[in-house]
Amino acid sequence: METYHTRNEMPPAEYEAGKLAAAKQQDVILKIFESMPGRSFTPAEMMQVYVNWTGKQILLTSVRRSISNLTAAGELAKQVLTRRAGMFGISNCTWRLAVKQGEQLQLPMSN
Repeated sequence: METYHTRNEMPPAEYEAGKLAAAKQQDVILKIFESMPGRSFTPAEMMQVYVNWTGKQILLTSVRRSISNLTAAGELAKQVLTRRAGMFGISNCTWRLAVKQGEQLQLPMSN
């Protein structure tokens, strides 16, 4: 699956650099979800977690792209019924790590 999407023409070197950066962002986002199985995030929440984990800023559109790609690849599951307010108070769906066939979701223990 293509990790980098563009509608503009650009030099090949710039395109390749963009693909590499997008793949790295997507890998980090997947690792975050894997480290917190059972926890769901809106794209805006994931953007903040990404910044906290990496110390690097990321565009919300890049987070959304990564989440869409990971969902299409079967790595994440969209939680349509679990919605929370996003950055501007608009209700957003959440995503969590997908449960694959033969696996069980390990929920965090609450105190």
